[in-house]
Amino acid sequence: MSTAHPLTAHELLQRMGELLQIGPMHSAAELAQAIEQRLPVRSVDQLLSAGLTPAEIDRLVIARRTLQRRRKQNEPLTVQESDRLVRIGRVVAKAIDTFGTPEHALAWLRAPRQRFGQRPPLDLLISGPGARMVEEYLGQIDEGCFV
Repeated sequence: MSTAHPLTAHELLQRMGELLQIGPMHSAAELAQAIEQRLPVRSVDQLLSAGLTPAEIDRLVIARRTLQRRRKQNEPLTVQESDRLVRIGRVVAKAIDTFGTPEHALAWLRAPRQRFGQRPPLDLLISGPGARMVEEYLGQIDEGCFV
């Protein structure tokens, strides 16, 4: 189901950087700089390729019409959109590591969970604190601790 050991913070940064195709991330400072410099639209496409739906991207990262306009004008995402994209990418990368495949990871993220009041974990990714709750839960699953 998951790797032999839970991902370290550094490994998670690297996996998230690979997933979003923003290059290898070696530190939180590098990631913050990448967000401040605004991520390219192709990073959104990477999450779509991993299995997120256009409706999920619309709800969690960037409105469809805005995304279409950014593509047409060859503009990067805003800092806020980049931050949201990284938040989603980080959790998806962690879920893929935990469950082994994008399909299994997204199935888990989309299914209602008692721990979250019967809400799917994906719904919690709308905010930083919600994403941290999902990451903590994934970490507990990785460690074999089901609370």
